[in-house]
Amino acid sequence: PICNTDLAAARSAVAKLQDELATVMSANGWDVTFSIGVGAFASVPASEDEVVSFTDRLMYDAKAAGKNAVRFAAHERRPALYVAHTQNAGKPTYH
Repeated sequence: PICNTDLAAARSAVAKLQDELATVMSANGWDVTFSIGVGAFASVPASEDEVVSFTDRLMYDAKAAGKNAVRFAAHERRPALYVAHTQNAGKPTYH
């Protein structure tokens, strides 16, 4: 989780992550794209499942929008941010 941050800082962190992933993939000759879902929670979520469910939906919305897409959404009003990302053919992982 990325906690106690605002949306601008979250967008910046995700952009940096995308750049770093693209650099590594390109350097290795791997043609891989990433879809990322970022959820903002006003308070500590009730469970990890709540985080996974919410960010997973965002990630799949991003995948539906096209390659290398990101979706941000607030679950309530203010963030503790959780990121779900996946490689094209991989299972999602959560941070």
